Amino acid sequence: MEKLKKTLPIILLAGLAVLALIIISLKAIKEFNVPPEIEVPPMVMIDDIMYQLKGDYSGVPESPASGTIEKVTLEDEEPSENGEANFGEENMEYWVMDDYIVIKFDEEFLKLDRVEE
Repeated sequence: MEKLKKTLPIILLAGLAVLALIIISLKAIKEFNVPPEIEVPPMVMIDDIMYQLKGDYSGVPESPASGTIEKVTLEDEEPSENGEANFGEENMEYWVMDDYIVIKFDEEFLKLDRVEE
């Protein structure tokens, strides 16, 4: 019984630490809009460069769109052609910035960062 009294607080603290890590992980996943069950993140290929979803874009691009998404592949596949995405729908507008792109999806603007190889 004495041993249980000594180990119970340690077990409780370990459980709380695990719970905190789970909450932090779920918050990060939600922040980047990537459901945990999807193995391939939302991606787009533009001008032979792959971009990956990193979160919402704050603001609205001021310049005219650089182009539109021409083709949408399956969610669990990486795009293999220019103008192709693995999420959303055809004709989504996109803006090419320096090292990221912005896509208009469901009246929201999403930021996709360049994937480093």
